[in-house]
Amino acid sequence: MREIEKVIKPAGLYRIRARRIKNIAEDLVEKYDGKIKILKLPYDEVKKKLTSIKGIGPKTADVFLMAIKGEQVLPIDVHIFRIMKRLGIAGERDNYESLRAKLESEIPPKQRTKTQY
Repeated sequence: MREIEKVIKPAGLYRIRARRIKNIAEDLVEKYDGKIKILKLPYDEVKKKLTSIKGIGPKTADVFLMAIKGEQVLPIDVHIFRIMKRLGIAGERDNYESLRAKLESEIPPKQRTKTQY
């Protein structure tokens, strides 16, 4: 676990995140024999499988699918949610999926490119 901590330390909260990464990796090995063949499944199915793993929520799954699988999805974080709320786009009953759908309905897939690192 110390190796994981060392690599992710600059991102902050490295001890908590390292533990989560380790648990996620163990779940992947246990549930899927360590292979990520589930990526061949359609978006909804692979997202459901990813979010069934403790420590992976909808945003994390979307970020992973966007970066690794190239899905044209727009993950919503707390900052985007706040902006949408201030602009009157997000309401009290909105959740992650409804906000993502609203945002994606306004931005064509061709303009949803992943960030180059």
